[in-house]
Amino acid sequence: MQEPLARLNEPDYPTETIWEIADKITPAFVDEMRDRFGLIGSHGEISGELGKVLWRFQAAAKNALEPLPAPQAKELDRLKKSVDRSIAAFDALNDQARTDIDNAVMYRDPFNQRFYFEQQQDYWDKNENSTKTAMNKLAQISHALDAVMDLRKVQADDPKRTINTPLDHLIQDLTMDFEKRTDRKAYQCCYYDPRTDNYSGQYYDFIEFILDHFAPRSYHSQVALGKRIVRALGKMVR
Repeated sequence: MQEPLARLNEPDYPTETIWEIADKITPAFVDEMRDRFGLIGSHGEISGELGKVLWRFQAAAKNALEPLPAPQAKELDRLKKSVDRSIAAFDALNDQARTDIDNAVMYRDPFNQRFYFEQQQDYWDKNENSTKTAMNKLAQISHALDAVMDLRKVQADDPKRTINTPLDHLIQDLTMDFEKRTDRKAYQCCYYDPRTDNYSGQYYDFIEFILDHFAPRSYHSQVALGKRIVRALGKMVR
């Protein structure tokens, strides 16, 4: 096996930016993936998608090595209630009140005195429909708070957090990329071959190829990796 391009999930490996990871996905690397696994798409499309997936994996893998955060259940619950009250307060406003707020944001005093016109235009573009933007963002935060509080409960019930969870998520992310770029189902291209007592198939080879280049110590045998891939695929909603 050739020298890996990175070791994104290892604690002593320096954290890389998304741009540093993307630089490693060269045109030659993409061409090899096209030839070996039948991926379709431009270098920019394939490298961009893979770079984002690997960057997310790196962040999750590094985070999994850290101690669990303080639950802060009371603080999160208090914030959740405050956000929901704010959403209700916005909902109670009529259209004219929301328009008045938007105008006060857009034409705040002193208007057009601090900025040149281009800067003023940029301010307008960024702050148009402020109440609608605020309501949408508050709704997203409320939903996210529910997810975070549910996660904290799961972590509290199962303190034996596994560092393999980010690997499962990486496999699932790569599944979507593979199926999008080959128009084939991943589960049909990953299977156990009793003749060789090993896993095989183009999708299995694709996962192994990516891991060997970016997280070579993330599996200890090909059979173990094959079983993990099958389990990760089984958890995906189809």
